[in-house]
Amino acid sequence: MPVQYKFFTISARGDGEDEECLNRFLRHNRILTIHREFVQNGENSYWNLAVEYLAGGNRATGQSPGRTEKDRVDYKEVLSPGDFAVFARLREWRKEKSR
Repeated sequence: MPVQYKFFTISARGDGEDEECLNRFLRHNRILTIHREFVQNGENSYWNLAVEYLAGGNRATGQSPGRTEKDRVDYKEVLSPGDFAVFARLREWRKEKSR
């Protein structure tokens, strides 16, 4: 499952339609990170959001529709080599501590 990106711009004045579009997207995808920045421009101020996600995954379970519990995210594919090395060390540390 490759990581994908979606970008949103939401008016600071509270456009309910833009907010609902974002919320609907967040409910239907497995979100990895959200990068947000507030852009001050007087009456035209807005939020820029960059959402990093796995398409089609259920947010609550991390599973894609129709998949079983045995199917898991392959973090070696999702993470950069450096991030995966840290992830693997933390996973081993957690495994040792749980014994």
